[in-house]
Amino acid sequence: MYMKVSFFIVIILILSALASFCQKGKMKTLSGTVVDHKTSLGIDSVLITTRTAEYSSMTDKDGNFTFTVPRKYVRFKFKHIDYKTKEDKVFSANSYLVIRLGKLKRFGPATQKFAIAWLPFKLLWGALGMKVEGFVNENISLGTYFDWYISGFQYFGGEKYTGFKASPFFRYYMKRDVKRGVYAQVTGIIGYFDFHPLNYSSGDRYPYEYSTTYMFWMGGGGLAFGAYFVLSDTKLKHMYFDLNAGLQIFTAPWPMTAYNSNGMRFEHYPQWWYFGGPGSIIEIKLAIGGMF
Repeated sequence: MYMKVSFFIVIILILSALASFCQKGKMKTLSGTVVDHKTSLGIDSVLITTRTAEYSSMTDKDGNFTFTVPRKYVRFKFKHIDYKTKEDKVFSANSYLVIRLGKLKRFGPATQKFAIAWLPFKLLWGALGMKVEGFVNENISLGTYFDWYISGFQYFGGEKYTGFKASPFFRYYMKRDVKRGVYAQVTGIIGYFDFHPLNYSSGDRYPYEYSTTYMFWMGGGGLAFGAYFVLSDTKLKHMYFDLNAGLQIFTAPWPMTAYNSNGMRFEHYPQWWYFGGPGSIIEIKLAIGGMF
């Protein structure tokens, strides 16, 4: 009886040893260091997981780690709140691993107080354009666009004009930091224009031309969406580009019909004003300047 019990105990011990040996044969232990890509200093508290996150480990204060997992796992993720997540393939446990993580770019809160810029495309229509903006807080700003038409003209006819267009605006920034911002903008518009000449046509088969001069005050409004980008990582760290597009209502102020001294009726077609002129229904503004 004693011999039988001893025999069974020996068998159980042998089977346990074999199971343990087989289990160890299915496992592998990875070791290495996780370092900063630029400084090569170890990064502590990096979470290391299998791709399916069934097994995990973490680096110590010097960035070192050991990680024991089943051999079937070859893809591993390295995660840290301040670094870009990296996924690597590791087939062998024989070599010492050095994993390099790139730091995330986190921009601080926007500290700029005001911006001033000019609008280069306004030169195409004979105007000088500028923009001034003051930041009330991180989400709200107030400012104005100002266009001075020194020698305004249109490309599809003979109309010429001088005057100005002021567009005070309110902006709400959905997102804004030290480098960029995305916003919605509400604009009011006031302007004064002196047209010389303003050309009318009789509209007949052999049309007569009639020119006159008009001076008008006018008003309107608009809504736009846009974004800006500051070159904060360069030597020109205050330079920025601001682009927005939207709709505006700035109605042509002159009468559509006119009569000469003989009572002949003439008409003026204002398409040029709404498509490319100061009253463009769709307006795109590019401003280039400095933010401080």
